[in-house]
Amino acid sequence: MSTLGVATAAAALTVTLTACGGATPAPADDAAEATASRFVACLTTAGVDAKIGDQGHVLVEVASDAADGEISIGSGSGPSGASPLLMVGDSDGSTWVAAASSAYFVDDPQTQDAYARCETELPGFVQPEVDAANDPALRDQLARQAEDGLAFARCGRDAGFAWVADPAAEPGTTPAIELPADLAEEEFRALLEACLTPDLTLAWMVPADLGFDWTAVLDEASGSGAASSHVESDDR
Repeated sequence: MSTLGVATAAAALTVTLTACGGATPAPADDAAEATASRFVACLTTAGVDAKIGDQGHVLVEVASDAADGEISIGSGSGPSGASPLLMVGDSDGSTWVAAASSAYFVDDPQTQDAYARCETELPGFVQPEVDAANDPALRDQLARQAEDGLAFARCGRDAGFAWVADPAAEPGTTPAIELPADLAEEEFRALLEACLTPDLTLAWMVPADLGFDWTAVLDEASGSGAASSHVESDDR
């Protein structure tokens, strides 16, 4: 089964990682942990479902669809906060996000207002950094994505899609296949038909103004249920 990490906008990158055995909790800092607990209490008092995750992040439940044990790590997308620091799926079918700020919840005014109030009341609260390099399972997954991304890109060029570049990534982020803004749906479909195989683990960098529903094409090419898609929209 293919695991497909996805993102939108040139500045935002989300990698979908299936963490074998779960993520390794970060070392706890007593003061930071206490502040995070107060932040969760502030959110829950305002009617927001929130909890502290295994790595010490304050997680808020959102309307999304992540599989149990699936973790998405976002590199961040600037002041808009559109890309989450962390997205986690649990066994109850719920999805939780660690947001860098209240700006992430722009499409949910009630949650955004509550989060902003808690930020004002607890100005010392800061989400922990996400460092995949410290988790063996995530580090191995990044290496696998690098290998699979290179194989897919080379297949694409061999099949006549000269625009498909080898994925590049900064340390700690995922190597992603970047789609050009002027890509036509027929060409994307042809690329997937030529090079997408069930054993590949891929991530995608996609411009927000792409002119077709590329996730639907990807899901169709991957087969029913084969694609695990987490789309972080950024309409800047």
